[in-house]
Amino acid sequence: MSKRQPIRFLEPTLQRRMIAGVLTCVGVTAVVAGSCAIWSLHGLAVSLENDTQEVLAGAIPFGLKVGGAALAVTLPLMTLMVLAATMPLVGVHHRIRTYLERVAGGEETGELSLRDGDPLQETAALINRTTAAARAAAAERTAPGERAAA
Repeated sequence: MSKRQPIRFLEPTLQRRMIAGVLTCVGVTAVVAGSCAIWSLHGLAVSLENDTQEVLAGAIPFGLKVGGAALAVTLPLMTLMVLAATMPLVGVHHRIRTYLERVAGGEETGELSLRDGDPLQETAALINRTTAAARAAAAERTAPGERAAA
């Protein structure tokens, strides 16, 4: 039975930036939710004759609980959504970058291939046309060595 590979970032800088942006949005959402709860309770407290002070005293703790609950629910969900949304695109980006590094190093002589239906198929075709000369030169350099070994 094979061990499952741990999930890791393919493009850490890009993915961490996206997660940071989403987490900022989540934090703002929690603050807005808590502030709205406090504002609503303040409006209710003003309309009460006898319990105004009690409602006002409980408004801030209630707002903090609402904001905390919003944060606790949205933070993990949004993090998972960002990872799920970025992995297909980042995976292709990683594959293209690795391919170009291998072409630049003279290690790659074949064409870049992506999965059928990938939205970056046109980009892959352009990369193949652009790197054709470098790949042909790398193939010529390796071919005499292969013939001598045979």
